[in-house]
Amino acid sequence: MAEEKLICFTKDELLKPREIILEIMEFMVKAGLTDYTGGNMALRIGDKIYSTQTKASIDYRWKLHPDDIIVTDVDQNILEGRKEKLSSEADLHHGILKRFPEINCTLHGNTHYSPLIVSGGLKVEAVMLAAKEFGIGEIAVVPEQYPMFSEEEKKYIYDSFARMARKGEALVAIMPDHGTMVAAENHNKAFVLFNALEANSKYIYDKEVLRTGRIVSSVFEKIGLDTKGAGHVSSADNYRNGKENNILTSQDIEDLSKGSSSKQIIIKKGSILTAMAETRARELGIKLIKE
Repeated sequence: MAEEKLICFTKDELLKPREIILEIMEFMVKAGLTDYTGGNMALRIGDKIYSTQTKASIDYRWKLHPDDIIVTDVDQNILEGRKEKLSSEADLHHGILKRFPEINCTLHGNTHYSPLIVSGGLKVEAVMLAAKEFGIGEIAVVPEQYPMFSEEEKKYIYDSFARMARKGEALVAIMPDHGTMVAAENHNKAFVLFNALEANSKYIYDKEVLRTGRIVSSVFEKIGLDTKGAGHVSSADNYRNGKENNILTSQDIEDLSKGSSSKQIIIKKGSILTAMAETRARELGIKLIKE
C-alpha cells in the first residue's frame, strides 16, 4: 500500500491575499471610509506584495475579481499582472512597506471627515478612547502646498511614520483634499485603525458643529432673534389673519410672545392697539413697531 503523504500548508499559503483585499475594500466602501473615486490597498505576504489596480473604483466600482489584483515584489517588479495597472498610490504603498519591515498592510481611502477638519482649521488630535486604544497619538497632516503623489508628499509621510514608529504609535496620516493613509502589521489592524481615525475626525467635526451652534443660538437670543429662523420677526398681521376685527389685545401680545423668541412685533397698519396690550408688551420687554 502506497504511503499517504499529508499536505502541509505554510502560514503564507493559508492566507488568501487576493480575497482579503477584495473583502477589505468592500468593507471600506460600505462603511463610508472611501468612495467610488479612489482608494487602494497593499498587502505583504512573504516576499510578495498584493495591491489593488488603478481605477478600481472608477472603472470597476470595486467589483473586482481575484485575478484583478497586481502582484509585485517590494521594488515594484511585476510578478503577476501588468505594470500599467499599478495604482497611482503604488509608489507610496511600496515605499512604506520597504522602509518598515514590520508593516505588512497599507490602506488608503478618500475619507470625508479627516480632510474636512484639516481644511476647517480644527485641531487634529486623538480625542476618542478608541483612537487612543488603537495606538493613535500623533496624527500626521501633510502640508496643503505639497501636491498629490509628489515626492514631497511621500517624504513627509515616510518621515512622519518613522517618528511615530520610534514612539511606538500607530502610523496614520491625513492628506488634505486626498484622504487618509494608514499602515499596520496586518490587514485586520489596518482596517480597524483606519476606521478609528475617521471616527475620531468625525467626533472632532461634530463637536465643533455643536459648539458653534450653541454660540450662534446664544448670540441670537441676546439680540432678540428667533433661533428657529434667524432674522424672523413676529407679525401681528400674520397672527390676525382670518380675524374679522383688527383690535390687538393684551392676550394677543401674550400669544405672539409665546410663539417666538423675538422681542419685536410689527403692528399691521390700521390695527388698533389697546392700552392693556401696550402695557403687557412693556412688561414682556417687547418692542411694538407700527407699519
